[in-house]
Order: sequence, then C-alpha cells, then structure tokens
Amino acid sequence: MVLVVYCLLLTYCCLWIPWHVQHVSRYSSNYVRSGYGWLWTGPKQYCPPPPSEHSAYLCALDNQKPEYDPEASPDLALLALRLVAATAAGSGAFILVGMLKKAATLN
Repeated sequence: MVLVVYCLLLTYCCLWIPWHVQHVSRYSSNYVRSGYGWLWTGPKQYCPPPPSEHSAYLCALDNQKPEYDPEASPDLALLALRLVAATAAGSGAFILVGMLKKAATLN
C-alpha cells in the first residue's frame, strides 16, 4: 500500500511541474516563479509583464484567460526538491509500517 501511494506521489510530482521565467537586468539575473502547470499544457501567464523592470502594477485576474508563456521553463531545482521530499516521506511511511507490523507480530 505504501509503495502504491509513493508511486502515485512520484507520478504527481513529475506531471505537475513548477515553472519559472528568467529575468535578466543590467545588474543581475534572477528567476521569477510563474506557477505550476501540467506537463502537457505547459506554463501559463496570468498577467502581462510590467512595462519596465522598476515599475509595479496590479493585475486584475477577474476576466483574464491565461495564455501560454513561451519564455517559462521547468524549475528543475524545485522539482528535485519535491522528489526528495516525496522520497523522504515514502521512506518514513515504509519504516513506520514495518515497525508497526513487527510490533503486531510480537504481541
């Protein structure tokens, strides 16, 4: 049972991908997380980018349909962190079930 749940969790982590966009300015380059999306639909852009890198504006999400964001790429570091966390949780659950099963056989 634990193995089945672990496999389902790994499948979910590999299909529900975190996306990010690299913004390069004169002084540095940084990554801005653009959200999550299914592997087959790709990243979505909910708000247009600001007019300049030093300006901020509010984005109204009420009547906007998200569009495909061609500049986004998968955030592999965050994806690896999710896989490590899923493996750690699965290992912990597997050890816990083994301990409970051993305790049940001793009684």
